[in-house]
Amino acid sequence: MKRQRIDKSALAFPVPKRVRCPAHLDWIRSQKCCVPGCSGRTYMALSSVLNGVEAHHLLQGRGGKVRAGDDQTVPLCGGPTGGHHRGPDSPHGHGNEAAWAARHGIDLVALAKWYWANSPANPKGKADV
Repeated sequence: MKRQRIDKSALAFPVPKRVRCPAHLDWIRSQKCCVPGCSGRTYMALSSVLNGVEAHHLLQGRGGKVRAGDDQTVPLCGGPTGGHHRGPDSPHGHGNEAAWAARHGIDLVALAKWYWANSPANPKGKADV
């Protein structure tokens, strides 16, 4: 018997649906790393040249355990060593996204809103930023 999905937006404490937009994630990955002074270098992996930038979904929810929608992403360099996305100096490796962003002088929420507003994949066009 197939399990029914719960409409979480109808709960007493509604949970908004995550925005899914693969085209926006592709556009984010085509941008430079948003950390000031970072070159977001290209690197070789699996016999293809990759931009070296990954889409970082902002952390939210209790203890930052809930992944945000695709509209709340920023470009962070990846690379073989993890770079700013998965390395020791990353929001994931640091353990505190807000403190990591403050140390780098970045307002991740404002940046994510700007990227979503200016994304060619945004179905609603320019959003209020």
